[in-house]
Amino acid sequence: ARAQGAGAVSVREPVTSRIASAGGMGVLALRDPVFLNDRIATSTDGSTRITFVDASELTIGPNSDVVIDRFVFSPAGIESAVVRIGVGAVRFVGGASRHDLTILGPTATVGVRGTAFDFYADFFGGELLHVHRGLVGISVGGGPERLVQAGQFALVQDGEIVIGQVVGSILPVMDRFGFPYPRGLAQRF
Repeated sequence: ARAQGAGAVSVREPVTSRIASAGGMGVLALRDPVFLNDRIATSTDGSTRITFVDASELTIGPNSDVVIDRFVFSPAGIESAVVRIGVGAVRFVGGASRHDLTILGPTATVGVRGTAFDFYADFFGGELLHVHRGLVGISVGGGPERLVQAGQFALVQDGEIVIGQVVGSILPVMDRFGFPYPRGLAQRF
């Protein structure tokens, strides 16, 4: 028997999200539990939202590959979690707990403490963080953490972090830096 799940699937569009856990691969259904080391891969049209036990939400966008690496839960709520994203996009919205969440991208590490943000990792090694609410720390290769505030973005390319203001939409930032994500992805979030 497996331990208590980290959360459960609360939304999925359409039926294209799949989960590869210790026992194999299958299609995710609403209210399916998500466990430590589960790998969630979405198709071109797929997306999935996981609602954690403290009401935090992790939305996984189309063409994404995400693993729940670590999940520490106590009676008081989630204490810490680590989510690894190989490629694709995630949106995190904090819940009731003031837990620490770490997002591990291909090169960047994002430290989260009660906030809302989008994180994109492309196939070519670039990563883009867009903070909607709160404060997020980002670092590359064990280097110093840089803080990104609500209304700002951080772009990681070639081991460098560029931080700037988002005015209106993140799409002009994607265009300016040649970030190769389809328009539907950013608009969908």
